[in-house]
Amino acid sequence: MQAEAEIFDTLELTRMAEVSDIGAGTIEALNETADLLCRAYPSTPVATLRDRTKRRLQHVIRLVGGRSTLDQHRELLVVAAWLDSSDASTTTSASAKKPKPPARPPASGPSRPGTANSWAGHSR
Repeated sequence: MQAEAEIFDTLELTRMAEVSDIGAGTIEALNETADLLCRAYPSTPVATLRDRTKRRLQHVIRLVGGRSTLDQHRELLVVAAWLDSSDASTTTSASAKKPKPPARPPASGPSRPGTANSWAGHSR
């Protein structure tokens, strides 16, 4: 009787591990979506890309919180990591400051050819 109970418990555990709310093509579609968003980085406005990436990441996070198989859960975490990385890149790009213009020479007086200031500038 003990063996039968162990087999039954194993079957129940196997059934629970295979229960999923995720459809057959969902993981594949999420992988393709993440790939397309990563490839769109150079040609898409930062605000648009950031908005789409955040929405897709929120969707994946909801799926991670639901029922999934171990393989699906792992795949969801991989997709979430790619999307999070892409989101971080767009956030960094959006907050990057524009480079400063080249520094101007100090305004120590007029610098016309043939004056002392023009010689000081050329002698260095």
